[in-house]
Amino acid sequence: MLTLHTIGWVWHQGLVQSTVGLVWMSESGRIINHAVET
Repeated sequence: MLTLHTIGWVWHQGLVQSTVGLVWMSESGRIINHAVET
């Protein structure tokens, strides 16, 4: 049960990092595009 919990925690951490990374990339891309346009 402990191993299953650990696997779930690691998977959750990876999911959060992936989501944050995608959001950060799209946000910085929007900022760069805005800076180029102006």
